[in-house]
Amino acid sequence: MRHQNLQSQEAATKLKEAEIYYSQGLLEEAINAYRAILSSGLPLSTEQKAMAEDRLRELEGMAEEEGEGARTEIELAEDVIITTEAQASEGNVQVILDGAFALRELGLYEEAVNEYVKLFKLNYPAEKIVPEICKCLLRSSPPERVKEDVRRILDEYCSTNVGKAMGRFRLGLEMERINRLQYAMDLYQEASLLAPGEEKIKERIEYLTKKHVPVKKKPRGSVELRASEVKDRRKWERVSSRIPEFVFVEFEIMKSDGQPLPFKLRVVNYSKYGLGLLVSEEQKHILNMIKPGDKLRDVTFFARWAVIKVDALVRHITELDSGPNKGQYIIGVESDEIIESSAGL
Repeated sequence: MRHQNLQSQEAATKLKEAEIYYSQGLLEEAINAYRAILSSGLPLSTEQKAMAEDRLRELEGMAEEEGEGARTEIELAEDVIITTEAQASEGNVQVILDGAFALRELGLYEEAVNEYVKLFKLNYPAEKIVPEICKCLLRSSPPERVKEDVRRILDEYCSTNVGKAMGRFRLGLEMERINRLQYAMDLYQEASLLAPGEEKIKERIEYLTKKHVPVKKKPRGSVELRASEVKDRRKWERVSSRIPEFVFVEFEIMKSDGQPLPFKLRVVNYSKYGLGLLVSEEQKHILNMIKPGDKLRDVTFFARWAVIKVDALVRHITELDSGPNKGQYIIGVESDEIIESSAGL
């Protein structure tokens, strides 16, 4: 009897998860969830089974209708890549910029970076390329990783020291924008070594020095590309994460009156370093309740076939300046417990 009760509880939990996916409009996740429930052998009441079967038929019909639209998006991305490759040889900078922007809007960030890299061959200013690459890489990688990846791109594709210097200068400004002042200082010092006469680099170093950002005694004396870094022309590609593909999270924050306030945020990007949570207009009040450095307790991460509850550290809160979610905010969180909890999944 006890075993049967446990199975009934498990069936109820699985159905609840499937209903959450259904309510969030996550078709593929919901379809997989209902299929697994109906084929699992778990004890279902007549009402539960009928509801699951009805949901599955409804979702499969919706998926068929959306299939054509999904194929169109993939074809559009392929067309963008083909078009930019065909016209890049003609030196059409605007075509590459438009194509890269389109790929970025589709969420194809690595493909967009590949397009932006082509601009170096056309002598397009490095300081204009760097912020666009940063917009892509910061979607799923932490600032330290982005700093190193963009630095490698500059070393490999910039043909002059001045270009490398100005690229680093612009990267430093991007690091300042997200409040990584020490990273910015390191980059300005490297830029100064490459282009000693650039006044704006000196001015920025002086500005940060006044803000008490320590200057390292021995900045890197050489920023030339090392041989080991040119063997692979795609060094900046992110390492595939082994954690599940999370789709949304749930957690509570205690209000000043001691009452819990629930939040449900969609996951818009993730990597082995952390996740980006999208704050919709309806939940914007959360921005007044947390800040970088805060720890969110008992956050439930919902993946396709995993539910993990861990604590998460708020790393950054960033306003989106482009794309379909422009004007909304991303909360970047990370948790070593996610990787540890996912190891056996």
